[in-house]
Amino acid sequence: MRAVAAVILGLLSIVPLLAVGIYHLEAPRLKEQAFSDLQAIAILKAGQIEAWLDERRGDAVVLGASPGLIEDAVRATAHGDEQGARQRIVERLATLQRAYSYDGFLLVDGSAQPIVAIGADEASAAAPVRRALQTAFDTTQVATTDLYRSDSGRVHLDWVAPLVREIDGRRRAVGAVILDTPVERVVFPLIQSWPTPSPSAETLLVRRQGDAVLYLNELRHRTATALLFSQPLDDPDLPAARAVLAGTPQVIAGKDYRGVAVLAATRPVSGTPWHLVAKVDRDEVLAPLRNLVFWVSLVATCAILVVSLLIVLLWRQQLRTHQLELATQSLEKDRLVRLFFDLPFVGMTTLAADSRRWLRFNDRLCEILGYPREELLELSWIELTHRDDLAGERIQFERLLSGASNGFQTDKRFLRKDGRVINVTADVRTVRHEDGRVDFFVATVQDITARLQAEGFAQELLDNVNQGFVVYDRALRVIVWNRFLERTIGLPREAAIGRHLDELFPDARRLGIDAHLQRALAGEVVVADEFVPRLRGTTKLLAAESVAERRDDPRLFWTLSSYAPHRNVNGDIDGVLVNVVDMTTLKRSQDALLASNEELRQLSRYLERVREEERVRIARELHDDLGSTLTAVKWAIAMAIERAQEAALPGDAQLAHASQLLDSAVDTMRRIISDLRPSVLDHLGVWTAIEWYAGQIGERTGLRCDVTLSPEVVALEVDPERATAMFRIVQEALNNVVRHARASHAEIRVRCDAGAVMIAVEDDGVGTDDGALTKTESWGLLGMQERAARFDGEIKLSCGATGGTILALRMPF
Repeated sequence: MRAVAAVILGLLSIVPLLAVGIYHLEAPRLKEQAFSDLQAIAILKAGQIEAWLDERRGDAVVLGASPGLIEDAVRATAHGDEQGARQRIVERLATLQRAYSYDGFLLVDGSAQPIVAIGADEASAAAPVRRALQTAFDTTQVATTDLYRSDSGRVHLDWVAPLVREIDGRRRAVGAVILDTPVERVVFPLIQSWPTPSPSAETLLVRRQGDAVLYLNELRHRTATALLFSQPLDDPDLPAARAVLAGTPQVIAGKDYRGVAVLAATRPVSGTPWHLVAKVDRDEVLAPLRNLVFWVSLVATCAILVVSLLIVLLWRQQLRTHQLELATQSLEKDRLVRLFFDLPFVGMTTLAADSRRWLRFNDRLCEILGYPREELLELSWIELTHRDDLAGERIQFERLLSGASNGFQTDKRFLRKDGRVINVTADVRTVRHEDGRVDFFVATVQDITARLQAEGFAQELLDNVNQGFVVYDRALRVIVWNRFLERTIGLPREAAIGRHLDELFPDARRLGIDAHLQRALAGEVVVADEFVPRLRGTTKLLAAESVAERRDDPRLFWTLSSYAPHRNVNGDIDGVLVNVVDMTTLKRSQDALLASNEELRQLSRYLERVREEERVRIARELHDDLGSTLTAVKWAIAMAIERAQEAALPGDAQLAHASQLLDSAVDTMRRIISDLRPSVLDHLGVWTAIEWYAGQIGERTGLRCDVTLSPEVVALEVDPERATAMFRIVQEALNNVVRHARASHAEIRVRCDAGAVMIAVEDDGVGTDDGALTKTESWGLLGMQERAARFDGEIKLSCGATGGTILALRMPF
């Protein structure tokens, strides 16, 4: 039910989220539309006011330029024809008043004294009118007042049209007509009207007055405000103040003179200090959106309630179906329990929580304990338990009763009716009431007597083999320990069983034994990759570096261990079987073989050095002794030929032939000396010697051989012995290419890499197999390996990208 309620609440929570989403999506659009409408209204209203002002200015200009009116005004100021002129002026002004709805006209003379007045008796007394008259007389141009309130409380906007006449060649104002415009009857209604029905929208006409904004027209929501009501300019939320300060058209969201949030558009009225403000309440603009949100929320809520009702009905239907399924499953479980309880291969029973008497048991338990069902009902679990097991078992049952545990498994002993003691594995579980109290115990009993006997036989078998066997459980505690380990390690079985690996062998983790055990627990069979040194009679595992100190210790022996997963009867891994083999004899034979190999290696190095020295000696003796002898013979033959020619004796062809043979012998001697020990190696270094020998190979065999030396290699100084080794390796590699590769091109690349010289000899021949280095008959390759190993170098053979062979030498320096 809580889940259903949570789903319903979750669905209901969608309603406010939906309302907020609609509001935030639509509110900006409505505001934008409202601003657009307000701008249009502000433009319309400002245009209407400007047009009306232009019309009134035009009336004043036409009236002031009327010659008849000027003549009548001059006559009216004279005493002779005053009544006739006055009458015409009155008729003319009355006609204008009827035609254009002016509030009144006032004709004054050149000294601003009234002559004729029609409905404008108080106009000449107002200070704004007097200033406008003075401006008109001074400039002989039409002048106007700003909006002002007269003493009677009426709002006026007057125009002064000067009557100008040429007097003594100068234009002079002989009078003026004051036009009192119908502000309250025409302008204010024009400003206050709104093109659409609206409960809050209005248009304001304002201007700056000092540090305040003055409202010029009557306000919709406040009476008697024209030219009387003002507000400070420093209010940042007041649209009227912001309009006056900005002086440009703009749209504003703020608060009006009532303190109500509004949307407004402002626009200055051209040719005046006035600013028009068209505004509407924000709540009115958003009212349709609020209605939409309300109805959408209402419909969504109703829909969710209907869906919730359907969910509740469906849940109740599923609940009834589930209850029926549970009842069916309960009946099936009872049937299965009865079948399981009667299984013939495991004993099952239920025990009373207080007395541990048998409440119910199957036939297999009767067979295990050897009692008929009727007799077993009269006994209890405690009465048939071996007395040595009672104390530990009592503690386990007390833990179950206290709630500290819900079950336990143990190996214990029961007393059969025939007096025999049997070993069983008992698995006890609790069945509790809803309040946590134990209702009864359920136990399974498995007879393991035969298994223990088999394990005893297996232990006896393990004890009679000359190898160590130990079994660890999953917690790495010893559960099997055979006699071989007792003899070699000196730890009795009783002392080893139950102890942890780290307790027995503290160095096990350092030597990686723990990692091998974990791999075996994962199902892998692991064989250690090296022998482990030990001391007989101790569990100490020696480190490899400490073996040299104990080489003569008679207790020192070597073992090799393998690790395999140990599986139970169900095939599950429950531990690790470790086989420990004494490898001392093999280790000693191995050490002797390694020592012999090292001696042979040292002998090989000595012989190589002796051979190289012998080559140098032979080359030197050939050069010094045989070379000088051949040179003397050459000189003697040449002298004989020369003397024969001087004595005009016939030439001896044999002397010429002997001279040619001698030249060939000298060339052969030089080649032999170069093969034995190139002088370029001693005088110009190994890199020049490699380049020289590559050229010699090309001349002798036609094999094109290129040498590439990196700049850092050229600058490297190499000691004589290392230089000789590298030269001989390259020499042997090129000889192998000539003899075996059937190549047309070879390349030698020499570079430095990480403190070593890297020499690669690559050919485009038939290639070689990967096992060439390990063939016993590959004496040339083995010789190269020995030369490289003398300086901790190594040689690798590989196939080239396009065939052929690459011999790579890495020589540290």
